[in-house]
Amino acid sequence: MIINKRIKRVLLENKAQYIGSILLVVFSCFLFTSMIIEENKNTISLMKVFGYRKKEVDSLILNSSTPVVVLGYIVGIPLSFALMGGLMKALENSLTFAMPVTIDPFYIIVGFVIVMFSYELSKLLCRRKVTAVSMSEALKAGTE
Repeated sequence: MIINKRIKRVLLENKAQYIGSILLVVFSCFLFTSMIIEENKNTISLMKVFGYRKKEVDSLILNSSTPVVVLGYIVGIPLSFALMGGLMKALENSLTFAMPVTIDPFYIIVGFVIVMFSYELSKLLCRRKVTAVSMSEALKAGTE
């Protein structure tokens, strides 16, 4: 119950930041996933020719970058913490201004949820692109 109140308070206070971050992550994941689909058009069409079901093709193509997204977030948190620490240290030396760098674990979890939600949303948007790849794409690639 306390966590629900805290989540509601945080979301209401930082609504614009969360909406902006979700849009940014959805856009970047959409571009990344679209590039994967574009590069694998021949593979997708061959999978369709060989009789893979729509769900199997979607799963193999769209879920292939999920570990990269999770690993990127896990590596990115300590890296950003270290970079912010270095930046604050430089500010402290030049401006005699000290500000501690701390990351609340709650915000790490909220950030992870936002990233995964955005990633799933971008996969949902890109699913139509995978469906739009025709079987004849494999034949076209063979003649070129």
